[in-house]
Amino acid sequence: MQCWIISLDHDKPQPQALRNALQQQGVDAQFFAAVDGRQQMPALEPGERLDQRRAVLLTRAALTTTQVACYLSHLRLLRQAYAQGLAWVCILEEDVEIEADFARILQELETLPQHCELVRLMGLRVRKRKIVRQLGAGSHRLVRPERGWCGTQGYVVSRAGMARILKYGARIVRPIDKFYDRGWEFDLKSYGVEPHLIYEQDCPSTISKPCGTAWRDQPLTTKLAFHVLKLWLSVYRDFYRLAHFREFYPASRGSRDYGKTRRMR
Repeated sequence: MQCWIISLDHDKPQPQALRNALQQQGVDAQFFAAVDGRQQMPALEPGERLDQRRAVLLTRAALTTTQVACYLSHLRLLRQAYAQGLAWVCILEEDVEIEADFARILQELETLPQHCELVRLMGLRVRKRKIVRQLGAGSHRLVRPERGWCGTQGYVVSRAGMARILKYGARIVRPIDKFYDRGWEFDLKSYGVEPHLIYEQDCPSTISKPCGTAWRDQPLTTKLAFHVLKLWLSVYRDFYRLAHFREFYPASRGSRDYGKTRRMR
């Protein structure tokens, strides 16, 4: 499985330390140059489209330059991996550390069927989930979360997952982690690993920043449309889970002990 580290400046100590840790476990990782959105909105490539009007309706705020840049970094890396004909790809952001059993479990993830399209290696939310199978002789579990885990710090994508993400992700309307969280909108089969294989460092990443809000400045019609759309998507989400009942249930709530990330809740 090819492993990439997304970084704006891979010569800095943070991404170099991550790459060294991976090499110590036998994982040969490459750097992928992140799209820079710190100063201005990044230029789009053919086939990419930014829909700020839709973004406001869905998230109550226009996407920031860094959010768009972060989205494009992940999308373009997946496009490159797919063009290279890879069956699996592991993507890590620069601000993570790996656990001692990272390589061992990663190797096992590569044997999963292709319908396991997205496997998150950590998450920021503790969700109800179904335990699908044991990994690492019982030390870890592959789970199917009822809702999105939140975060794109590290994940594995199958070739089938790459194709689905590239097909539906060319129009940018949400931050990349929210796009993955709402994969049920385009039937993305999302899984996770417990305990987590990576965790966030306490220093901020350089490839994304929090979103501001301009919601109070939006017209009343936009605010009304937001609530109508939110209701419709909630109904659709519940219908999707019902239609795929056996994939999600029986489910139980996990524990914060599954990861070291302080922001996890």
